Amino acid sequence: MNIKPIPSELLGDSFTLISPNKYGGIVRTEINNVRVERVNSVTDYTSAARDCTELSIWFDCVNSGPEGTEFSAGERAEYLGELFELTEVRTLGADCPHHIKIKARKISGEYNG
Repeated sequence: MNIKPIPSELLGDSFTLISPNKYGGIVRTEINNVRVERVNSVTDYTSAARDCTELSIWFDCVNSGPEGTEFSAGERAEYLGELFELTEVRTLGADCPHHIKIKARKISGEYNG
C-alpha cells in the first residue's frame, strides 16, 4: 500500500512541543508544517464556564519537521499562545510511518470569552 504525503498546502501550521528531559527540565521544540484542526467548546456545569477546546494535529513524516520527532501522550503543546496536553498519539502507515495523528486538549481553567 502506497500512502502519499499530506500536500504542503495543507501543512501551514506550527506549534511548540514541550517535553521533559532526563534532568528534570523541559525541552521546547518548534514543530513546523503540520495541520491543526481546532474544535472549540465551552462547558457550564456549575455557572463557571470551562474552556474544553481540543486539537487534532497531523504530522506528516515527509513534509513536517523536524524529521524524526517523537510524540507521547502527556507532553504539552503550545499553540497560538494556549497550552494543551497531548492525550492520544497514533502513527499511521502501511510498511513505515507516514503520518502521526495527535489529539490534544486545552489545559486551563475558566473561559474568558
